[in-house]
Amino acid sequence: MHIPLRILLIPTLLTNAHIVLKTPKPFKFPAYGPSNPIDPTNPDWPCKLPSGVGTLKIDGSPTHIVAGTSQTLSFERGNGAVHGGGSCQISLLPGFAPSKENADFRVIKSWEGGCPARNQEGNLRDGEEAGKYEFVIPREVGDGEYTFAWTWIQRIGGSPEFYQNCAPITISGGNSSSSSSSFLQTLPPVFMANMGPASHGCETSVEHEQRKAVRYPNPGKDVEYPEGEGNLFGSVARCDGNPFAKGEGGESKQSANPAIHDESKATSTQAKPETKSKSSPNTHPSSPSPPSSPSTPTNTNSNSKCKEGTLHCNPDQTSFSTCTGGQFRAPIPLAAGTRCKGGIGVGFEIEDLSYGG
Repeated sequence: MHIPLRILLIPTLLTNAHIVLKTPKPFKFPAYGPSNPIDPTNPDWPCKLPSGVGTLKIDGSPTHIVAGTSQTLSFERGNGAVHGGGSCQISLLPGFAPSKENADFRVIKSWEGGCPARNQEGNLRDGEEAGKYEFVIPREVGDGEYTFAWTWIQRIGGSPEFYQNCAPITISGGNSSSSSSSFLQTLPPVFMANMGPASHGCETSVEHEQRKAVRYPNPGKDVEYPEGEGNLFGSVARCDGNPFAKGEGGESKQSANPAIHDESKATSTQAKPETKSKSSPNTHPSSPSPPSSPSTPTNTNSNSKCKEGTLHCNPDQTSFSTCTGGQFRAPIPLAAGTRCKGGIGVGFEIEDLSYGG
């Protein structure tokens, strides 16, 4: 017979759902849910900083980085929810005090596709880890204190979302001349979407529906394609919700090409990772795309209003969703050999199928 196991440690389970930034070492998270996306109804942008919290707290000491040297971006695995990878950016803001009035993050590097995990159809399996990615802080960046931000738009899941973790870093070995303070302003603003008013209504719903990774409208000169370009959307994002970007919240100047939106006729190719330095950051080549992989369990209640903190055992009984910001978020898989019962509520039962009789 089945032995039902009542979930009692819900906060631990939910906090560890998605991956979170490991290196550089992040700030202490001031609110519940460091692995949750930015809340689109009451945005905790930037840096998961909720209203009423003055500043972020440093956990120990800031990470020290020498400009011009290779550094590693890595993640805590959590429950392995990587949603088929996606696209990521890292960016910098001077000082340790990001706020809604001080959030002009400038892009150091972009990864289009294959981030924060490479070649994933869904979430990480047992024994698999998130990816590690190399980056270099340009020497033109001046020495001093900065807030480092990792941002991620997932490829698949219940709805298009936007994730951000931030870390305090100190930089040395950079340009100490007076011109270095203005260098960041020559870099593109970080791409923003899927955050409601915080991103001025910009969404990546078309890319999400076609299960493709986002092509940034302005990724900067240092761009890497961990999976090649076969799993990217055919054109750049149609909008950018960052108020520091041109055309605030509006249509991208790189208008969509209808001819490359039809993904059904694309052929599959096995591409190796590419790294490119772009002299024209707004230009993206198009390339054939593989057919969409079989769909992962979807959350049929993703658009319904729900009570904060409630859980939904999804109809497939192999995943559940959490209510954040009035919406059920992307499904989180249960361990192999288990299934949930109970529908929507503050908890549900998990059955261990290995005890079947």
